[in-house]
Amino acid sequence: MTRRLDKAQHQLEITLEHMETTLQTVHNHQKELEKEIKKVTDRQTEMSADIQSMRKDMSNEFNKHNSSQNAFREQLQETVSNFFQQSKIVDKSLNTCLCNQNDDPSQLPDTTTTNKLATTVNSMYNGLKERSDDMQILLKELIEITDKYRRRLDSDRHDVISEFLDSFMEAAISEIAAIQKKSEQELEAKFKEQLQLLVDGQNLFMVNCHRLQSNEHQIENDMVFILERIMNHIDNKTISETTALEQISKTLKTQRSQEEKMFAELSELGKTQTDQVVRTVAYSTNQVIKLHQDVMNISNALMVANCGGSPSNGTTTINATDVNSALNIHHVSNNKNPLMIKNKSEKPTTTQQHEKSNARGKPTTTENNTQSSTDGLQ
Repeated sequence: MTRRLDKAQHQLEITLEHMETTLQTVHNHQKELEKEIKKVTDRQTEMSADIQSMRKDMSNEFNKHNSSQNAFREQLQETVSNFFQQSKIVDKSLNTCLCNQNDDPSQLPDTTTTNKLATTVNSMYNGLKERSDDMQILLKELIEITDKYRRRLDSDRHDVISEFLDSFMEAAISEIAAIQKKSEQELEAKFKEQLQLLVDGQNLFMVNCHRLQSNEHQIENDMVFILERIMNHIDNKTISETTALEQISKTLKTQRSQEEKMFAELSELGKTQTDQVVRTVAYSTNQVIKLHQDVMNISNALMVANCGGSPSNGTTTINATDVNSALNIHHVSNNKNPLMIKNKSEKPTTTQQHEKSNARGKPTTTENNTQSSTDGLQ
């Protein structure tokens, strides 16, 4: 009988100890998890507010960039329209000059008219060149602003990621470790206290067992019943606490996946916006370079057209077909390579050289007049 009582007492001690430790650890973990859940929800609200503010700032910056880009496009269109109008005026004046020369040699324009035409062409060229230089300066400033904004977006994205991932995880781990250490110390103190209470209870239990030894069978049945109830209660409590822990771990996993998804969306949004800005600036750069190349080709063609005619009676004759072919370069510049345009612009030069080589047998006075007319145009 004493052996059975000792065995039951030992099992009861083990069961009570295990139950107390389990309940204490479960309560501690539950409190810690509640605190961590509150911290995660607070951090999530802060992150959502920061993301909304960042989106507003990005939308404002892109609206400013689009407005400046629209103004730049309008300025380009105005420049192109002015250039077309001036080219048409020059073409008309050159055609009238050529018609007057073909109709009546006596009605040829004098040197002052030729000089005025040359100064007009030079002023047009200088104005277009200054306008293209201003556009290049504006484009460089726009590229610098875009690069600064892209670098700022990259730095902000890295700061957000480092702030909301690394620092948060390190702080959370350190806090969990401190809480766990503190809970272990408290648990050790409570364990010693409970062990002392258990020893006192054991002594009291032995006294009562000796005193109630006459009712041995009844006591044994009561102890078995009590132990069964305790075991059932422990099992039920363990199952409920296990399900609660599993549910808490699931909620933490879902919240972490949502945070990672939000970070991925934020980084993807920054990349797409940066790529859009880079593509827009590249397109504007290509358009300005093409326009500048067209202006240079047309100016070269005008200079070739002004210098490419055969001299007669101290004046310079300008070929209208060369001017028209030079002016038509702008219409095909959007579909052809700038190298092809450059080759086309070099053809009148080779023709002019061939004509000069054929005209070497003429008198020196004509060559001097041609040279003076060319110097006046330049």
